[in-house]
Amino acid sequence: MPMDLPQSPDALVGVLGAGGQALETEGYCHAVGLEVAFFAEELPPDIPRDAGALGAPILSFAQAAQAFPDIAVTSAVGSPQLRRRLIDKWPGGEVFTVVSPQAWIAPDAVIGAGTTVAPMASLNRQVRVGDHVLVNVAVVLSHNVEIGDYVTLCPGAVLGGGVRVESDAFIGIGATVRDHVTIGAGATVGAGAVVVADVPAGVTVVGVPARPMAERPHDHFSTNESPVSAGRPS
Repeated sequence: MPMDLPQSPDALVGVLGAGGQALETEGYCHAVGLEVAFFAEELPPDIPRDAGALGAPILSFAQAAQAFPDIAVTSAVGSPQLRRRLIDKWPGGEVFTVVSPQAWIAPDAVIGAGTTVAPMASLNRQVRVGDHVLVNVAVVLSHNVEIGDYVTLCPGAVLGGGVRVESDAFIGIGATVRDHVTIGAGATVGAGAVVVADVPAGVTVVGVPARPMAERPHDHFSTNESPVSAGRPS
């Protein structure tokens, strides 16, 4: 499970996004010897940014691509759909994977390109994690879990053995998913939910046990919709 960039203090990278998740990702980068050169946003954000808290300037996509055309990037936002859109619109081609040295990764676990694995996460035997996934703090992935591209796993989520999470799904803080359950593409599991049955694509489930709350199209996020107004974090 090699990193995509050499672990040297002068390895420059870029971060797409400039909110709270980007602030956390900057810390993970520093922990493995990567220096963040810029934070980039596609459009002026709908929510305030604390530029003073970040260790690099916030640039537009055009500014960042012109100043740093050849460095690798990762997308650091909580919304799977917004993360996908930022990667699709970024004009460069290189992405990097960052895995916290405080995470535990089984030797046969596989982690895709552009994925972030936060401290205290645990990826057990034969886990497969796709591209551009956010595995947040203290997430537990038991044996044989399969995670699709652009999935968000929020802090403290626990997935039992053989769970399958399809692309663009969102698993909320502290949610638990029982062994061998499938979470469909673009589905949302609410914070603290306990999922004991398969969740169809595009469905939101909440509660204990988790039950459907709403159904929505897979492309729910419009190009100009902020993740906050749509009910998911930045």
